[in-house]
Amino acid sequence: MRHSSPGPRFVAVLTLSGVALAAASGRAATKTFTIRPQHATEVTHVANPANAIDDNPATFSAITLQRVCRDDHEQRWVGSVTLDRFAAGYRPARLDVRWTASSVFAVMQDNKASVSATVEYTTGQKWHRLESATWTSSSQNCPLMSDGGLTCLDHAVGTDLPAGLDSGRLRVRITMAGGFSECQAAGMSGVANLAAHAKLYDVRVTAQKADVHPAAKAPPRKSARPTTP
Repeated sequence: MRHSSPGPRFVAVLTLSGVALAAASGRAATKTFTIRPQHATEVTHVANPANAIDDNPATFSAITLQRVCRDDHEQRWVGSVTLDRFAAGYRPARLDVRWTASSVFAVMQDNKASVSATVEYTTGQKWHRLESATWTSSSQNCPLMSDGGLTCLDHAVGTDLPAGLDSGRLRVRITMAGGFSECQAAGMSGVANLAAHAKLYDVRVTAQKADVHPAAKAPPRKSARPTTP
């Protein structure tokens, strides 16, 4: 009985099936996870720092600065928190921070005041600025910036991270500072004041599970054959 060889159509089906299986395998290998910092350090004038790392985007850590020109204009007040100890064994791809900041000034005559808010991250020694804004007594109290800056409402900022980064090296820092650079102590100007608020809702990293390469097994040793006399 004569058997015919498979035609081109049958071969094409096999080839396409192999491509589909390879694509599915590739998608499985690039599965992403959300990891968050597990530790808050260098905390200064920050309420509830754990709320920024509790996996609940509805809770927040808060920085509140209040300065009165007459009493403490020479001292600039700074609130800051650093978040680190991201879960180990991951390769971070993107950092996202959800936070807000605002300021209110009651400044008269020649008094000068300013408030600044900054989000930074580092993967080593150098800190990289993710976002920052500065308000003065002559600027809007709660600006909606055209460049995607801070707002008084829900706000998020993010950046892609370098390839091959170890999650254990990543740190995120949020800082707010406010004070008066000039103050007249006499008259109504002596009671000039400012208030600044920042809320840090969530810090998250999109990451992939780090590859684990098992140690190569040594080849089995060949037993020596006994020699015949």
